[in-house]
Amino acid sequence: MRNKVAWDYGGFIAVGFLGLMLFLVFYSAAFPEASIEIDITSEDAKQISYDFLLSRNFSLEGYDSGTLFDSFGDAVVYLEKEMGIEKANEVMIDEVELWFFRSRFFMPLEKTEYSVLVNPEDGSIIGFEQKILDEDEGADIEQDEARRIALEFLESMEVDVSGFDLILSSTENRKNRIDHDFMWEKKDYTLVNATYRIDVSVYGDYVGYYRKYLYVPESFLREYQNERSYGVVLTLLSFVFMIVLVILSFGVFVVKYKKNDIHMKFAMWLAVIVGVLVVADLVNSMPVIFSGYPTTISKGVFFATLFFSAVVSALVYMAVIVMSGASGESLSREVLLSRTSCITDFGRKLFSHDFVGSAVRGYALGFFFLGYVTVFYLVGRNYFDIWMPAGAGYSNMLNTFLPFLFPLTIGMLAAVSEEFLFRFFAIPLTKKYTKSLFIALLVPAVIWALGHSSYTVFPVYVRAVELTIAGLIFGYMFVKYDIMTVLIAHYVIDATLVGMPLLRSGSMYYFGSGVIVVGLMLVPALVAMAGLSRKKFFG
Repeated sequence: MRNKVAWDYGGFIAVGFLGLMLFLVFYSAAFPEASIEIDITSEDAKQISYDFLLSRNFSLEGYDSGTLFDSFGDAVVYLEKEMGIEKANEVMIDEVELWFFRSRFFMPLEKTEYSVLVNPEDGSIIGFEQKILDEDEGADIEQDEARRIALEFLESMEVDVSGFDLILSSTENRKNRIDHDFMWEKKDYTLVNATYRIDVSVYGDYVGYYRKYLYVPESFLREYQNERSYGVVLTLLSFVFMIVLVILSFGVFVVKYKKNDIHMKFAMWLAVIVGVLVVADLVNSMPVIFSGYPTTISKGVFFATLFFSAVVSALVYMAVIVMSGASGESLSREVLLSRTSCITDFGRKLFSHDFVGSAVRGYALGFFFLGYVTVFYLVGRNYFDIWMPAGAGYSNMLNTFLPFLFPLTIGMLAAVSEEFLFRFFAIPLTKKYTKSLFIALLVPAVIWALGHSSYTVFPVYVRAVELTIAGLIFGYMFVKYDIMTVLIAHYVIDATLVGMPLLRSGSMYYFGSGVIVVGLMLVPALVAMAGLSRKKFFG
């Protein structure tokens, strides 16, 4: 018995180790990042923005602020798709500024607000905007005078327009002022039909808008959005089937409850944990969320609405988890082998042989998936024209109070809600009425996979293919072993992928947050090790 267990675990550990090594070694090749030099922090960018606005004689007294990392996304996608990642990276480093920190200064119930774009490499200003009311008063000056003001502003920003052509001059009469817009385009310069432009708007007699950017052909944007729309349709299709599954889980729950065949203690415990994490993550993400504050409502209403939405979302997730988990547990005992799916005695078996097996298989499956998806996209990029935009290597979760809380929440939420609904409930339900195990594995896998089609991966059906294969493997592991195996695997996968920007960060604080994520990911392993220490483990 002992030799057989050791042999089985050794096989899983070997497969998991291989997957983890493939992920670590080839991650950058499969998921290349844009080459961005980030030499300032978000707090640095906010201070630079604040000083710039004060230097322009804008009053910021009483204003709130928020800073996020952002990009001219369409231009980034265009260059990466048309030129390839390596060449696009060269261009984005040496020629055009497409990544930036965006600092926003705003006041509740006031239209007037300011946004400043700061280059993350050298702290230079690449754009700013003042939003004011159309009826705000201002000067009435001629276009020539407004152009002189615009040129003086560009000179103060150390922008030389001698190599640019003025391609647009327009005037708009407001109720109490005249605004002027100017656009310059760089001479004899194109990047696969994209041109480099500078926009300046003069509100009355001062500059209220400025931006340097890469102008992407409209034909590309239309084609790109059209292609993404197919992914949205596939995601909506999955959502419809998901709602059907949720309704069916409620129906099964009611029927089974009347028969006194419902055990929901384990599902309720997980639901409570997820619900608490969802609300906690909202509070944790407040600096990020607040940067998008709509000034048309008061702060009190904004925060109350957010909190109410978070609580409602938490309750919905909790209800889905309890219904699908309890119904799935009952159906699994009815349709599948009871020993593989029953978790009614989970508390008693936490340090048992069963849990140790679940933990070993869960980590092995999770690490296997990380290696699988890495190889999938590495081969896809090189041989099958699969393409996705490069990541920035920077995540706005770094702007939260506790950066580790976001990957923890995402990992737990996705693992519990998705595995309960698409594996624990949907597989035995489908098996009960189709009598076919293959169909029972395939149908939920396809529905689950289609739900990820809105990701920016092209062709849009690629994620459905990738995750249908993964869903079949996850389903098989659930049926052959238990739900804990796939719960642990799913959490390991999502926590690792979402937490990668933390682990790859040069900041010790952010890296430390990533270590916390990994530490939390190892909790099942620690419990399993405690189980291994028990004398009668192999008995």
